[in-house]
Amino acid sequence: MKISYLLLLVLWCSTCIGQQSHTIIATDHEFNPDTLYMDSGDTVRLTSVGYHSTTSVDSTDWVDSISNHNGEFWLGFGAPTFDEYFVLNTPGKYYYVCDPHASMGMRGLIYVDMAQSIPDHLDPTKFSAFSLGNNQIKLDFYSASQVEIYSITGQKLKTKVLPADARTATITSQLARGNYVAVFSSDKRKLVSKLFSVR
Repeated sequence: MKISYLLLLVLWCSTCIGQQSHTIIATDHEFNPDTLYMDSGDTVRLTSVGYHSTTSVDSTDWVDSISNHNGEFWLGFGAPTFDEYFVLNTPGKYYYVCDPHASMGMRGLIYVDMAQSIPDHLDPTKFSAFSLGNNQIKLDFYSASQVEIYSITGQKLKTKVLPADARTATITSQLARGNYVAVFSSDKRKLVSKLFSVR
């Protein structure tokens, strides 16, 4: 009996360890990143500057830039609940728009359990940000040319050009204790965002 409980505990812990938290930043009239790849059970949070939302819609409404909520998820402005995150447990492709800015083309995609289709420059496992202490932040990245550091409320705090042809860098930043988001981008688009903490 004890072995059964121990096995269940190990399986539960391994499931929790594998889950990640992803942050979508809504600023101006765009999402950063606008395409997110995640595993089933991962958490998605919205950080917004202004009146924005992540409102799930069907593919037809997404193409037509129409906000017609399909009932899957809705965070932020106009949402029927005060939820701060959502979890997607079913593999597939999810379409979302910003409810007040859908007609302006503010939209994004989420791929769940579709790792085989992730291009390297959008693969979240190839990116990380974490504090080393002493105002140093360690960054790992793929094909990114710059990183922007945002507060958890969506205020841009720092922009740093990353070394060409590098996959790692350490930057200096005077950040107070708290949670932050690093948004990696190339010359053409936002790539991946990573939540990190300074303690």
